[in-house]
Amino acid sequence: MKKQTEQLFSAFFARYPQCASLRGEAERAAAAISAVRLPNKVMTCGNGGSCADAGHIVGELMKTFRLRRAAEAAPPFPALEEAIPAVELGGSGALATAVQNDIGAEWVFAQQVYGLGTAGDVLIALSTSGNSQNVLRAAETARAKGIFTVAFTGRGGGKLSACCDVLLNVPAEETFAVQELHLPLYHLLCAAAESERWG
Repeated sequence: MKKQTEQLFSAFFARYPQCASLRGEAERAAAAISAVRLPNKVMTCGNGGSCADAGHIVGELMKTFRLRRAAEAAPPFPALEEAIPAVELGGSGALATAVQNDIGAEWVFAQQVYGLGTAGDVLIALSTSGNSQNVLRAAETARAKGIFTVAFTGRGGGKLSACCDVLLNVPAEETFAVQELHLPLYHLLCAAAESERWG
């Protein structure tokens, strides 16, 4: 791990000492994310506010977050930036409603993990309770396909804790309080992954 990445972690856990027990898991998650290169990708999923967080993560990974990203190969246009390839699952209304209608709502993310995912990918699954059925099915499908899975949950981790590689179960229980800790934590992962790649 680069020195500046270590500094990011130290600064974060100084600001959020209640999350100190998650440092090792957060470091593992950041390392997995930073290693993703095409044709692999990071996939994200969640419901409601966690869906918004899933999209937010993709935005931070796909373009400059804190550091200017030096081109690994000359882009066709100077404005384009290097990316950690990432996609938010559930973004297509046509696909989501087809899965909900034909298979069932709990499979809306899992179908996409099955169709798009491959070993070497990373799935970031967000559920404040850790028990959202559609997020749980996505994580189970990812595990069956050998995809590294990072779960963001509240205290305890719920059922997701049994089917993820990294569990980031923040010490809160109410939905809004869990999400208030998820945001700075996934910002840390995005910043650390970027630091490892382009720092």
